Amino acid sequence: MRIFSLIVWLFGSIFVPAFSAAIGAEPTSSPRQMAVLGNVVSVTADDASVTLACDDGAVARLTLVDAGVLRLQVAPDGAFAESMMVRLGYVKSDLPQVDFDVKDQDDRVTISTDALTLSVAKTPFSLSVLDKDGNRVVKGDSKESVSFGDANQLKFDMPADEHFFGFGFMRSTLDARGKKLTWKRGYRWMEATVPFYLSTRGYGFYSNNTWAHEFDFTNVSEDVGSYQVNSVGGQIDCYFIYGPSFREILKRYVDLTGHSWLVPKWALGAEYRARYLENQANLLEIARTYREKEIPCDIMALEPGWEAVPYKMNWHWSPERFPDSDAMIEELKEMGFQLDLWESGVAPTSNLTDPAVRDAWYDQRRKVIDQGVRMFKQDDPYPRGIKSTELLEAVFSKEGIADERYAAGELVNISNTLYTDTLFSKFREQTGERAVVMFHAYNASVASHRWPFQWAGDFQAGNGMLNASLSGHAMVSFDIRNPYPAGWHQGFFTPFAVVDSWAYCREPWLYSDTMEQSHRKYACLRSRLLPYFYSTLWQARVSGVPMMRPMVLDYYADANVHQMKSQYMFGDWILVALSDAEDAPPDEKVDYWTGEDKGRSGKVYLPKGKWIDYWTGRELNLAKSAWVSGSWPKYMGGMLWVKSGAIIPMGCVKNYVGESEDELVTLDIYPEGMTEFRLYEDDGISYDYEKGVHAITDISCKQADDSVGIEISASHGTYEGMPTRRSYLLKIHSFVQPKEVMVDGVELPWANVPSDLVRDANAYGWSYDKTAKKVIVKVDKGWSYASVSETNNPLATIPPTARHEKIVWIDGANIPNKARSIVLTMPTKTVLELSSSLATLPADNSTSCEVVVTSVDGSDFDGVCVAEVEGPASFLNGKTSTTLRFVDGKASLQVIAGATPGLSRIKVSGSTIEDAFIAIPVHGEARKISLDPPNSPWLAGGGHAIEVVAELFDDEGRQITTLESPVVFRVTRSGESQAEEHAVAIMDGQGKLSVVSSLDPERCEIVASLGGLESEPIRIDSVAGELDVRVNPPFVVQLPSGGDWKPKQVSVFVSVRAEGELVSTAEPIVTLTIRDAEGTVLNTLEKQAVDGEVEFKDVRYETRPAKYLFEVSSPGFAPVEMRVFPENWSAEK
Repeated sequence: MRIFSLIVWLFGSIFVPAFSAAIGAEPTSSPRQMAVLGNVVSVTADDASVTLACDDGAVARLTLVDAGVLRLQVAPDGAFAESMMVRLGYVKSDLPQVDFDVKDQDDRVTISTDALTLSVAKTPFSLSVLDKDGNRVVKGDSKESVSFGDANQLKFDMPADEHFFGFGFMRSTLDARGKKLTWKRGYRWMEATVPFYLSTRGYGFYSNNTWAHEFDFTNVSEDVGSYQVNSVGGQIDCYFIYGPSFREILKRYVDLTGHSWLVPKWALGAEYRARYLENQANLLEIARTYREKEIPCDIMALEPGWEAVPYKMNWHWSPERFPDSDAMIEELKEMGFQLDLWESGVAPTSNLTDPAVRDAWYDQRRKVIDQGVRMFKQDDPYPRGIKSTELLEAVFSKEGIADERYAAGELVNISNTLYTDTLFSKFREQTGERAVVMFHAYNASVASHRWPFQWAGDFQAGNGMLNASLSGHAMVSFDIRNPYPAGWHQGFFTPFAVVDSWAYCREPWLYSDTMEQSHRKYACLRSRLLPYFYSTLWQARVSGVPMMRPMVLDYYADANVHQMKSQYMFGDWILVALSDAEDAPPDEKVDYWTGEDKGRSGKVYLPKGKWIDYWTGRELNLAKSAWVSGSWPKYMGGMLWVKSGAIIPMGCVKNYVGESEDELVTLDIYPEGMTEFRLYEDDGISYDYEKGVHAITDISCKQADDSVGIEISASHGTYEGMPTRRSYLLKIHSFVQPKEVMVDGVELPWANVPSDLVRDANAYGWSYDKTAKKVIVKVDKGWSYASVSETNNPLATIPPTARHEKIVWIDGANIPNKARSIVLTMPTKTVLELSSSLATLPADNSTSCEVVVTSVDGSDFDGVCVAEVEGPASFLNGKTSTTLRFVDGKASLQVIAGATPGLSRIKVSGSTIEDAFIAIPVHGEARKISLDPPNSPWLAGGGHAIEVVAELFDDEGRQITTLESPVVFRVTRSGESQAEEHAVAIMDGQGKLSVVSSLDPERCEIVASLGGLESEPIRIDSVAGELDVRVNPPFVVQLPSGGDWKPKQVSVFVSVRAEGELVSTAEPIVTLTIRDAEGTVLNTLEKQAVDGEVEFKDVRYETRPAKYLFEVSSPGFAPVEMRVFPENWSAEK
């Protein structure tokens, strides 16, 4: 549901009139009558609390809920009101009793626990909280700390270094210092959705009063200002939650207000949401295409058009669009898809605290759940506050909240909580399975973090997801609207990944090849990382620390991160840097925002310490936090950095969660000191985890001077469906190669080529990938990957598709789930790396090359070493030994070829270094020429070039890297009697000839010669290329309103293909000509292809619907003519 409307955000503004009136607390023109809580005249204490009576008849009560949690209640008339939140079970009251000491002094009362000291000034009442060392955590105003009357007010000092975060899914800012925020239920609310915040002074604040609130942090000062928390009804009832870290505050907050439920494991896959009026046949075809194109996806979702009457919420399928919903759901399940249905949020507005009312409301959906629907998207908080649909002007409901037990103003802010609680509890009772609902984020719900998950609605991610993550929400989400790599980068590193088509065409295959590949690669990477994601979700349930972690969570002392929404941590180890964080409009209203290609470089803010670039393995060790530049590979959309010490468990890529068992776990390890990670596993669907029915595998990594030790425990616990065998593959990041690797006390064999280990089921052992700087350890034999090649390598950082990462087990490979101990013996001395300016030398007694010596980890080695050479080469002056002196961490040698062919070997040694070697072949005269054919198609049509490479070798197969004489290429084209001849110099061992195609398809025979040597001929056929054109949207997306709201533009994606494959080397000029139905040219656009692709983005046209002809042409290719929006054309044109 998306609605363009003018939103007035002021406190007391017009939003849902009935709800606004129900609150009954809009400001009036007359001044409020307020009284300050008076002087304390008596103090009494029991086992749980301290009560302070004041001279004005009011009473304050301080309850120690936990050693670090204080509850403050104020009763103006001396009678404490029952807490609705406690009575309904949304705030716990049965926490363990806390020991505390009370001292009643002349001017103050002090209450002490192991963590805190509470100090209450008596004249008048003023509360301060100090830590165990006596440092001030929070201090009430000395004159008017607590006030009540027509409203309630708490007033606190606000030091210059205090900043505030949280407030639920609050979108208007990240740091609330200097801002004024309101908490109430409001349509498309930008401000607080929960009366909870975190302070950088080391405490959290939660109001247990459900009336509308105002949080005013505008009285800032360079010294000490003040802030106020105001509520418009009820009594003051709040909690101060001490940390001092944000992590500790969140843990105590969820202990108090409830821990999040786990979602079914499949909810950590990816979701595709179909268009508004999608139908059964099209939805199934989209699902099949996801599987055919090997793009992991777990959930198909329908928007309001699934209903017979959209937005009516009678829970009846449309018989026209979905004639056999049972068969559709069954076919989706057979393909591994779950089904998610949209719902409007309609619910009763009267007597909603009566469970019978809510139960009857739930019963309406029982039938679709029995059919197999397993998820819902809530488009407006319960009960729905608007009556309008899709993109029409907002029409607000006139029906207000009414209840026999509570005032409307007290109840309205938790109405959504009540229905949400019922939905989850009844779904659990009906199915025995975990519920998951995509809740609209502006739901003003207390305790909403319990029931996953909150979704940004019709807005971009921005501040909202980050603040919600700082308010106990384990999972958050937003609609991925940017189909470029930058969009997938953020979207697939969000706890719930959803691609929402709504009124667009966002299937990945309806964009360019690059954009489709980007989507596929990120979906595969997310699938591979599922064990890490799921364990992180479990962490969030236990600790309150979210999956998506704003930088301020752990680095709140750094002012640079207080407003940072351009990056965040995902779990313990992965930093996600966004390349398009500032693209969205300021008001975040981005219904048809599509983003753009952001290139492949940017900046990231890295905290102090060691970080590793996930894509490249580059390592940075920062003495202090800093902005650094970085880049990312093709198809990816931003930087990922890994915190040193990381232990990242991974599985195999699957087309959907549960497609195969997790019998192999890959551990991606970045050693640094002593670190640990707990791999969490359960059945992924039931609530047995609440009973402790799950498995935990403890993994630790300890880096010492001479070793890296990795300990993997046997899994503790069992669950239904637990794999009966378990093996491990380790990828350990190291700039140096180990001396040996041992597993369970037995030395593993060495493999020269890493991929050989995972290609052969009978192989096990270890290898070192010098390019990726990774030690690969295959712990057991008995398994292999189904397919391993250079282009589809499961060992690569960017994964291939599921069929390549499928595990094949040999018969009898029953590897038990047991503890494993892996020890890498590392060099204890400095490890040097030798590199030569030439790969080989000629046996001419004169040619020289430079050998550069550096440390492999980039450190500034400054020792003295000895270099020795053996074989047909020497150093200057014919020496075979010389002393190396390092300057700025580098030394160099001149190596001179001898007169005879052979293999020269240079050794560098010293007392403080490991011996280092490099071999440089010395070649004889050329005896063989080899030609390598091109690895891409050769396009006919003229102008397309391919590269043919000649290499020379001596009689022992040593490659010749330099040669004074050129190689002559002879090119004979079909139909021509005269051959072309081209003389090409040998550079770096290769002679490269560029052969340009003719207009018509042809065959070329190519021979290379040098003196009397001649290569075997190669024959290359040019093929007719074609222009593949995709127009997005390819048709007019229908909406009941007609769809005139949509922007008048389409994007045209052109790819150059040969025999169905993209030709990435093609760079022709492509022309787009736009004509009307009569053939009149309206516009002409021209672009040069890059990597075989051209994009004409957002091509505008004037009226819609209309008849347009798009012609795409390029010299040498058949033009492609397309009727844009073909449904607008008659059969006769």
